[in-house]
Amino acid sequence: MNNVFTAINLQGLPLPNLIKPISPEDELLEIRAEFATKFPANHPIHAALALESEPVNKILEVLAYRYSLKVSEVNRTARSLMLAYANGADLDHIGVTYYRVQRKILQVKDLTTNPVTPEILEDDTAYRDRLALSVEAETKAGSAGAYLFHALSASAQVFNATVHSPAPTEVDVYLSGQIDGDVLEQATKTVGVDQSAINEVRTALTADDVRPLTDLLRVHSATAKSYQISAVIYIKSGISPSLLLQQGLDNLRAYLRSEFKPGRRIATSRIIGALDVNGVSRIELISPATDVLVDVSQVAHCTSYDIKAMSSND
Repeated sequence: MNNVFTAINLQGLPLPNLIKPISPEDELLEIRAEFATKFPANHPIHAALALESEPVNKILEVLAYRYSLKVSEVNRTARSLMLAYANGADLDHIGVTYYRVQRKILQVKDLTTNPVTPEILEDDTAYRDRLALSVEAETKAGSAGAYLFHALSASAQVFNATVHSPAPTEVDVYLSGQIDGDVLEQATKTVGVDQSAINEVRTALTADDVRPLTDLLRVHSATAKSYQISAVIYIKSGISPSLLLQQGLDNLRAYLRSEFKPGRRIATSRIIGALDVNGVSRIELISPATDVLVDVSQVAHCTSYDIKAMSSND
């Protein structure tokens, strides 16, 4: 079971052929060219088409724009039927209809508190990943994917998990907790889960229809491997450093969230890649100096960051 399971990467799938590119400008050129063929070469309409101010051109522009809106709506409808691209209520319907899996409730709504405690559900990315993983739960042979799906579904505290088999018939499941606030600012936060979550996951994984009788199962809360990020982003002259810094930080947060899992290293190349948005001249990554390596029981835990952006003539 060790290192043999690879989840499907839905984000890595190419766009299906059903999704058509949208370009009102290209559509206008095609409509204008086709429209012109309906008239003889000496017809005055050709001179009119050469002038942007002519009413006929405005009509064709509206036609091209309206056609692009229709293509966009067809694309949106097509996306809503695909697991890799559906969002919100569309994704909920796919999950319940085809996978029989509901979105996980992270926080139950409580009307007795003041103010009212709102209901918080898992986001689309986490739900989509669980749906793709749910087919693994159909096996009764104790696959790593099955253990992972049931572990992710058992407790609202669990953000991610890693299944590890140190020896035949032995299974260790390590749990990382929900990210509390900014993934770049976790100094006072814990990366694991409490005992109640461990108990919930253990109960789910030791059910008769989940765990093979021969498996010795252990469930653990992950521990932290702390590190800090320090970098300087040099921006090409004439571009707003603050704007590109925000784009880079958004990319970096997305990367760190995806790797907030026991046993996942943080690669310096991926940090630089996240910060290297269009308009950046170069990046000086001060720390970490090398990849943040963790063992299977640890989660890479960013406790602070110092990332500056400044203009450069390089």
